Amino acid sequence: MKNKFKIFGFLYLIFCLTACSQEPSQEFKIEEFSKKGIYQTKTLNLNNIEYKQLLNGSVGKYGGKLVLGLSGNGPKTFNCWASTENISSSVSGLMFSGLVERDPWTGEIVPSLAKSYEIKDGGKKIIVSLRKNILWSDGKPITSHDVIFTWNTIIKQGFERLGNRETIIVEGEFPEVKALDKYTISISTKRVFAPLLGELSYPIAPAHFFEPILEKAGGKLSPEKALEKQKQIFSTIWGSNLNPKTMVVSGPFKLSSYSVGERIEYEANPNYFVFDKKGNRLPYLKKFVYLIMPSDDLEIFKFASGEIPMMSISPETLPLIQKIKIKKPFSIYNQGPSQSTTFVAFNMSRKGAVPKHISKWFNNKNFRTALALATNRQALIDSVFQGIGSPLCFSTSEISIYFDKSLKPFCSAKPNLEKAQTLLKQAGFTKNKNGELIDPEGNLVHFTLYTNAGSATDTNSPRELMAILLKEQWQKLGIKLDLKVIEFNNLVVRLMQTGDWEVVIMGLTGGDLFEPNSSANVLFSDSRLHIFDQRPQGQKVTDKRPWEAEIDNALIQGTASMSFEQRKNYYYRIQKILWEESPLIYLATPQTLLAVQKDNIGNFMPSQLAGATHNLEQWYYKN
Repeated sequence: MKNKFKIFGFLYLIFCLTACSQEPSQEFKIEEFSKKGIYQTKTLNLNNIEYKQLLNGSVGKYGGKLVLGLSGNGPKTFNCWASTENISSSVSGLMFSGLVERDPWTGEIVPSLAKSYEIKDGGKKIIVSLRKNILWSDGKPITSHDVIFTWNTIIKQGFERLGNRETIIVEGEFPEVKALDKYTISISTKRVFAPLLGELSYPIAPAHFFEPILEKAGGKLSPEKALEKQKQIFSTIWGSNLNPKTMVVSGPFKLSSYSVGERIEYEANPNYFVFDKKGNRLPYLKKFVYLIMPSDDLEIFKFASGEIPMMSISPETLPLIQKIKIKKPFSIYNQGPSQSTTFVAFNMSRKGAVPKHISKWFNNKNFRTALALATNRQALIDSVFQGIGSPLCFSTSEISIYFDKSLKPFCSAKPNLEKAQTLLKQAGFTKNKNGELIDPEGNLVHFTLYTNAGSATDTNSPRELMAILLKEQWQKLGIKLDLKVIEFNNLVVRLMQTGDWEVVIMGLTGGDLFEPNSSANVLFSDSRLHIFDQRPQGQKVTDKRPWEAEIDNALIQGTASMSFEQRKNYYYRIQKILWEESPLIYLATPQTLLAVQKDNIGNFMPSQLAGATHNLEQWYYKN
């Protein structure tokens, strides 16, 4: 069935391109996602139930079915705590709420299932007050017991699969989470750990549903074997072959049906705890559907025919969108830089992982900085992202609330070869009669740049193209570069185990729009992903470079203050060090584009920080 869809979509596009070839291209402009908006809430007490009331947006109409596309082959599970990949996390996370969430316009932490929170003991304790008498979709109350189960069982005991436990360990200890009463929770840490407040957005699980299943799974087994068996059973609950009627949710929508590889259907949660400004329970939509799109061709066809009102598009797809006939008027929005990062890393290990003379180059600040200055990021953007991209100089996106805007002028998209050559000369490098770069000891500057090959389903051609372009750009400095494109798992073994690599282009997903500590697993000198100088795990680092030690200290201090103004100064310092030292040369990232037929959708308020569907529960059809 999937192959038929793919062929049909492809033939449709061929037909459109042929039929439209003599007609002018569609006219549209790319609009920016909004950077400013209003998010106001209050607690609405009705019959002793403390609902959350949204005061922004217009009052909508009930009914209707929204259909959107979902790229890929569909989810593997609807258990968001057992998910190990983005699609499953996305489609299941839609149905659950955390204690807090982020203001889509400012990034400020605001209550969700919680009615309020209070910072105590200088930041070492958070007291959370839940909304009283709100319900799960099956009519059972949401209480502190659900929070305790989620934090002390699912996270602390390792039931969840995405490693969230590691992000909230403070000085080797898990936070102390305990219930003070039915609706009040205390969360304490050994020291102030500012990121913990944001971690309260973690989705809360229905304890009354999971606990009996886990208790039965443990049976009369020993504690160790019982825990192992319970984790195994937990990972299978609400898998892709589930009965949707068994799901118990707290979010705006509840799963009503799932056709594997074809469509996911949700229905409104009748007990959702959020109301509009006139006291009407949300969501307005009666049904919400994801059509699973195994190919871009099919999604473009569905959008062109008007079956889905919006779709994400890549810069490479934009010319095609211009040429085909779209049934309804549409706009294209630019959300801003993607949250993925692509960078060059040098193997700076001084333990013999690379030849001694090459290690000297990579550990020379002037050498690394020269290559950073010789990198033509604009050429990468033009060639790889069709001109629709942004230069990167740090892992921190320029739209992050923690981005140091004063450093933006230094993060140039254009190269500065003159300055790069001056730095190499100051470091003792020269050129021979053939224009090749020679180090102070007479060695030809020649090394290998690795990246990973793409697969049939997940092409890596942008990264490979970047490698080719970098070879050409750095050749202008006299550097001889070999390219080696290898299978991904092979590359991981080299990076994480054997150390058998010299320079690599790689990328990381995610971002630190709201919490820069999310990059700590790369930046800490003893962290698992400290790519440029891997140290043995579990051992104290005794050979830190002074600037590595400064980054370590800034990361610790950045988590030890609850003040945003104080925290951002530590992260600003990290960004400056990364630019000055260049252990990683960040390259470029595409802009995130969204094509939208929005005229008939009410309360469509896309946010640069939170995306287009952050307020899906408020969407409605105008007519």
